[in-house]
Amino acid sequence: MEVDAIYHEIDGWGRYQKLMYFMLCLPSIVAGAAVVSLSWTAYDMPYRCLVSGCENATSATYNAPFLNFTTPRQSDPANADYPWSECDTFQHSPPDLCEASAFDSSHQTTCSQYVYDKSVMHSTVVSEFQLSCGRDWLPTLANSLYMVGMFVGSLVIGHISDRFGRKTAMLLSFLVLGVASTATVFVKSFGVFAPLRFLTGVGGMGTFMTTFLLAVETVSNDVRTFCGFAIHFFFPLGESIVGVLAMYIKDWRDLQLFIALPVFIFLSYWLFVPESARWLAAEGRFKEAEAVLRTAAKYNGTEFPEHLVKSTDSSAGSVETPAVQPPSMSVLDLFRSPTLRWKTSIILYQWFVCAMVYYGLGLNATRLGSSVYVNFILVQIIEVPAAFCCILLLDPWGRKLILSLSFVLGGLGSIASGVVSGLEDMQTLTVALAMVGKFGASATFAIVFVYGAELFPTDLRNSGIGISSAAGRIGSILAPFIASLAQGSKSQVLPMSIFGVLCLIGAAVTLYLPETFGQKLPDTIEESENFGRDQTLCHIPWLVRRKRRKLYA
Repeated sequence: MEVDAIYHEIDGWGRYQKLMYFMLCLPSIVAGAAVVSLSWTAYDMPYRCLVSGCENATSATYNAPFLNFTTPRQSDPANADYPWSECDTFQHSPPDLCEASAFDSSHQTTCSQYVYDKSVMHSTVVSEFQLSCGRDWLPTLANSLYMVGMFVGSLVIGHISDRFGRKTAMLLSFLVLGVASTATVFVKSFGVFAPLRFLTGVGGMGTFMTTFLLAVETVSNDVRTFCGFAIHFFFPLGESIVGVLAMYIKDWRDLQLFIALPVFIFLSYWLFVPESARWLAAEGRFKEAEAVLRTAAKYNGTEFPEHLVKSTDSSAGSVETPAVQPPSMSVLDLFRSPTLRWKTSIILYQWFVCAMVYYGLGLNATRLGSSVYVNFILVQIIEVPAAFCCILLLDPWGRKLILSLSFVLGGLGSIASGVVSGLEDMQTLTVALAMVGKFGASATFAIVFVYGAELFPTDLRNSGIGISSAAGRIGSILAPFIASLAQGSKSQVLPMSIFGVLCLIGAAVTLYLPETFGQKLPDTIEESENFGRDQTLCHIPWLVRRKRRKLYA
């Protein structure tokens, strides 16, 4: 069955496809919210030691007059707003007396109870589970476990999607995401919270991946590039909504519940979202695929092309000599020939860096100073114009040039934001530069999905996309740890510089890849070895077309 030809006949971007596409984009909102939820549910609350004898845990506030003689100050002058030592107090005797004479400033002692600043969030995972001092790395671990869950989800849910169908995998992803996110609300220890973040990552990745596949497989080929980018408008919308909710919901459990419950609404998709006709046809389930396509034709108000189905049925009954099966190929074949090995290595580096910087900048948005809510929302929502620019520029200017320029934007924006972050009265500039960095990182993440797939030969395209995604997941797992390198400090120069330098390297190596737009894509390893050898280092499609027109004028 020629599904592409049928979609062309019944209007592959008609009313039915537009409705289905829009509905399949909506779950990306909850997937985006799940990624960044820990930025608020485990918000990095400034803290100090509880001073027994001077205050009690229920009514204590971060600032108090007695701290001048009970608690040492931090050595970092940049933390003028939160000056008190986080883990130590002056030695206190007798313990029930709150006077300067009862504290010995020449001796310090480590505390086990803490007072948290509640100006941003009233209660978080950090404050409830006392993730302070020697345990302050645990929220970063939870973020990385989410990224590990995304890696596992891409493999497991991807296999289920190919084996049992996109719709089955989508509903399973909704269920895992909804149950794991909701169960997180009721946990009593970090030991249970962290594994649930892992499962949330599995469901979140599955939700985005399966709805993305269904969305682009429901439309005709001529709009698939647009649809592949337009879905990226919804993911940052979900991320930004979390920042808006955090303005009004100050308890982490209530906030998590507001993020989790909408997922269950999408379970209703089982009733009216059909299976992918392309997948059904590829599995030989032609009658079911035909039924889906007939429904689309009915709602689009077009005639169903009976001749395309009949020609398929008649050809299916003929006896043909079985073709000789080509030898099976593995991911290792991507590294056997020199040119393909070089291209594959560059693509893997691109995925590694763009995933690391994309998630790293997003997770770092609450550490940029000034208004944390506005900063967070702006850094997330900048992904929308980034995706829009990709739609406008990717074809006329080509994949290679736009991807390289996006890496440059991501690199320079990140480095500049880190440099000015520690300077006084530079919060607005810091956020603006971070937005430039996130704009570039978002564009690179959108482009590598298209560009990388086009560079791999058809024989190894699925293997290439799989190993590229794995490289990206490794980068995203490392992102929370790099973002936390400046935890507790106003200056973000170290993590932002790491992100920036890696991006600039990515911009340079991208120029050594061939342009793919308007080219016949390679089908075999041999074709991939020769692909792009006739191109210059800066091959821009519209300039090439202009030169050809002048040549033949």
